[in-house]
Amino acid sequence: MASVRHSKHGLKKSCALALLLALSGGISCGATAADAPTSAPTSAPATAPATEQAPTAGDQDLKLIELGRFAISWSADHNNRLPNSLGQILMMGFSPTLVRSALNETPPPPAPVMMPSNAASIEKWVAANSDYIWAGTGMSNDSDTLRILAYRRPLPNDRGQVSVLFGDCHVEVLKRSLFEKLLKDENVWRKAHHLPELTPTGVKWPAS
Repeated sequence: MASVRHSKHGLKKSCALALLLALSGGISCGATAADAPTSAPTSAPATAPATEQAPTAGDQDLKLIELGRFAISWSADHNNRLPNSLGQILMMGFSPTLVRSALNETPPPPAPVMMPSNAASIEKWVAANSDYIWAGTGMSNDSDTLRILAYRRPLPNDRGQVSVLFGDCHVEVLKRSLFEKLLKDENVWRKAHHLPELTPTGVKWPAS
């Protein structure tokens, strides 16, 4: 896959560059949900083949971009280490809707108050109700910038596409078949760095 390259630069430097791209209209960790375009990105073809629709702004899942940005912010207070879970990001005081995709129209059950004292309840709620899978456990701002940080779980109306957040603060919308090939390559690197395996539906932790 030509667009997925691995860089030796750290995430922090890359996110600073991504913020500049956001200011010029690019999609990056500097963007917020309010910045979502009202039409398909200009890089998408004007018309899509009958068998494959062009990605839309909703497919891009700008919430993933916000999660990446907040993860980088969290790491600044934790010796450059990225969060171990999405729950740790929510405990910064964010709404639980941050981990729910716009493609999921089913209302989630009530969430606990997002504060550290509710850590166990928050982690349990996120595990059961998040539409995103966090892959940044055990990684830091010094990790390769185009490693996978998070991605969207399969949803009934996702049209066979997966939104993937990379460490350089950009999101790509990939066909599921291409995403699964990417995971295979990613897991080779993760195994060498003693990180858990990624699957399309979650993180596969080694048996204890």
